[in-house]
Amino acid sequence: MKQFLSFLLFVTLFASSCSLFKKTPEPAPAAYSARSGADRNQTYTDQFQTAAVLEMQRLGVPASITLAQGILESGAGTSELAKNANNHFGIKCGNNWTGETYKKKDDDTDADGNLKESCFRKYKKVEDSYMDHGQFLRDPKKEQRYGFL
Repeated sequence: MKQFLSFLLFVTLFASSCSLFKKTPEPAPAAYSARSGADRNQTYTDQFQTAAVLEMQRLGVPASITLAQGILESGAGTSELAKNANNHFGIKCGNNWTGETYKKKDDDTDADGNLKESCFRKYKKVEDSYMDHGQFLRDPKKEQRYGFL
C-alpha cells in the first residue's frame, strides 16, 4: 500500500507539473465522467488543491497525500459516495460521528457473512470532507495505520 501511494503521489505530482497536462478545469463535476483518467485527475487536483493545501497548513498532512487519496478513494470525484455524500475519502461514521450519514453496501458483513449497509459520513460540501480527512489521519488512535503518511 505504501508503495502504491508513493507511486500515485509521484504520478499526480508529475502530471500536475507537466505543461502538457495544464488545462483549464471544467467547472461542473458532471463533466468528469466524459474525460479520460489523466484529465479527470488533473481536473480534480485543480479543483481541490486549495482545500488540500489549507489542510496541510492546518494539520501538517501533505497536500499531495490528501489529493492522491481523494483521487483514489473517490474515483476523482465520480464515486457514489463522492456524488451523494461529498465524502471523498470513504470515511465511515464510527462511534462518535453525530453529523449526517449516508448508507450503502461496502465491505461490512453480518453474522452470516452477507454484505450489509455501511454508515458513511455525509458532508455539506467537499471541503468539509477534506477537513475531516486531515483530522482523521492525525487521530492518535490511527497512528499505527496512518502515521507514516
